[in-house]
Amino acid sequence: MDQAVAAIRSRLLAASLLILAAGIFLSFAFSQGLSSRIERLRLFSQRVSQGDFRPLEGEETKDELTELTQSLNQTASRMDQTIQTLTNERNQSRTILSSMTEGVAVIDARESLVFCNRAFADIFFLDPARCQGRPVIESIRNVDLLNIARNA
Repeated sequence: MDQAVAAIRSRLLAASLLILAAGIFLSFAFSQGLSSRIERLRLFSQRVSQGDFRPLEGEETKDELTELTQSLNQTASRMDQTIQTLTNERNQSRTILSSMTEGVAVIDARESLVFCNRAFADIFFLDPARCQGRPVIESIRNVDLLNIARNA
């Protein structure tokens, strides 16, 4: 009887160790798979923040991370469309303002010259490329114009 109990105990111990080893292996494999998927999402997020809006490839599983991937792909696509639209609108505005015969200047809240067209540059004898981004008072040196810009 003692031998039978000892044999059952040894088989039970061997089976328990085998199940424990299998559990550890499966847990490790699952955590590695999950970590690699999260790392892919992190790298994708970094890529999007740098202006690369290419979508991630689809995944075969249907879980929360797959839904997150799809959501991030949609967000990146919308951001890309919005940036393209804004760029096109900016280019159109710049083209229209540049071709005007009237002098046009855009001054930001810090009183820096953001944009000026050729007519404005000719009026004040400026090189548009050199004065953009600089304070208006440095570029134009016209206190009346600076006061008008401040009042506006």
